[in-house]
Amino acid sequence: MWKCFSSGSIAKCKFVDRSIEIQNGAQCFGVLGGAVDVQLMDNVSEIPRFTWEMNNSKILYGRNNNVTSKKDDRILFFPSNGSVRINDLRKTDSDEYKLEMFDGNGKSTGFKTLQLFVIGNQIFVFQFFFNVLLF
Repeated sequence: MWKCFSSGSIAKCKFVDRSIEIQNGAQCFGVLGGAVDVQLMDNVSEIPRFTWEMNNSKILYGRNNNVTSKKDDRILFFPSNGSVRINDLRKTDSDEYKLEMFDGNGKSTGFKTLQLFVIGNQIFVFQFFFNVLLF
């Protein structure tokens, strides 16, 4: 499952399920104008090929430890820890994101989805996380 938490103006989402069964439909909340970190994988070298996309538009494409990213200065990929940061969050960033993984022959080995919600009130985000922790 995805684990999401907030640290200042940066929301962090990490896929923490190590089982074979892939959990889909996780949710992450970010603040308008803030940033969100998404942990896609622990080690880029463990996955021969992958794509990360939104609305069937590829944001990242990885093959044999080489990662190509969409020309968007707001999106940064950190191969050392397999995470992505989206800076200066916009309402249009709210959507479902899909990470699909492939073996060395290009055959799909599975996928993970994450629903990102960008909201305009930072107080709401912290209240949401506080309420989730209480229940």
